[in-house]
Amino acid sequence: RKSPRESPASSLRLGSRGRHVLRPLILSCGGLLVLLSLFSLSPLAPESISYVPRLSSGTLAGKCTQSTFTLEQPRGRFRHLNISDLDPIWLVVAHSNAARNFTAPQRLEDIPVPADFSQRGYYLTLMANRALYQRGQPGNQLQVLRVGNDTSCSPTTRGCNHPLPGPGPYR
Repeated sequence: RKSPRESPASSLRLGSRGRHVLRPLILSCGGLLVLLSLFSLSPLAPESISYVPRLSSGTLAGKCTQSTFTLEQPRGRFRHLNISDLDPIWLVVAHSNAARNFTAPQRLEDIPVPADFSQRGYYLTLMANRALYQRGQPGNQLQVLRVGNDTSCSPTTRGCNHPLPGPGPYR
């Protein structure tokens, strides 16, 4: 089995005004190509950060499958940004060709769900906030983001972490 490979870094903008630049990450996991980003729905102007999501480095069963993958949590990555500890931070899963057309939703009800993926080419999942990603949290907790792990949620539910619909490629 091939080991995952990661692409070079680019840029990510946080905030909710106007278009957002997604910081692409290309993960090659066996035959699966995954490209993804994080962004925040903050009322402030977008900010750039230097962060690339990474596949989990731990030895985990099913770290990368055809419908799921596991990322390291972005601990301490949002501490210097001008956002509140409670501002939502979303993981964006997108087809590689849809990322350039991504526009951050301005309202919660505009957030695309997994069922929108075939039409829009992207959806948002795993909503969290900066307070959950603080540096130095207890080491006895599993500190990963398991993307596509919830087989019981409806793909029409906002924030649903539904299994990935196919082999990609994703951004």
